[in-house]
Amino acid sequence: MQQLSATQLKEWLTASTSAGGSGGSPARRRPLLLDVREPWEFELCHLADLTPPAHA
Repeated sequence: MQQLSATQLKEWLTASTSAGGSGGSPARRRPLLLDVREPWEFELCHLADLTPPAHA
């Protein structure tokens, strides 16, 4: 697991989008973002294009 700052994540997402998602190397592929917050936290604030976390 890798930790990134918000700025680093924005740069990574921008680079992977402009390169068509592949970026040419595994380090630049679009990252898999796993949101583990509660549904109410997701509703309060979330990144675009994410689906709400599934809870049992």
